[in-house]
Amino acid sequence: MSKHSSKGQIIFNILLVVIFIVFITLATGYHGRAKVAPLVVAIPGLAVMLGLLVTDMRSRGKTASPESKTVSSPEKQATGAEDKKREIDTRSELISFAWAGLLFLFVYILGFAVAIPLYLFFFMKVKSKETLKFSLAFAGIASVVLYAFFMQLLKMQLYKGVLFQILS
Repeated sequence: MSKHSSKGQIIFNILLVVIFIVFITLATGYHGRAKVAPLVVAIPGLAVMLGLLVTDMRSRGKTASPESKTVSSPEKQATGAEDKKREIDTRSELISFAWAGLLFLFVYILGFAVAIPLYLFFFMKVKSKETLKFSLAFAGIASVVLYAFFMQLLKMQLYKGVLFQILS
């Protein structure tokens, strides 16, 4: 990733963090159960965006790998670079859909209380290539926030998942 695109990604992530904070602030002003749905979406979204922001900021100083210079003409090099970029973009989109699908699968099978921290751990460790310590800490903080905010403060019964419904 070039420094320019890394800077752009960081700015975009900061913008999304601000948007999530605004949503959370607005939702806390709602009455009763009307605030539950926006908070269920915005708080995990804020946690993920903060994790991505930290990851992007930590990796910003790293340099991109040098490109191969074996192509003879500028036209072939430009066409090859465009094809490679398109292939990488398509692959990135498919990977993003796979991660979203994994989250839905985790929630369906394990329920929110188990799935969200587990998903965040795997996402930070595998996709963001964070250290084990950081990934565990991030997932642990998410567990505490999920439990304290939704289960204790809002007194919500979160979806338990198919597996735990069968076992109960």
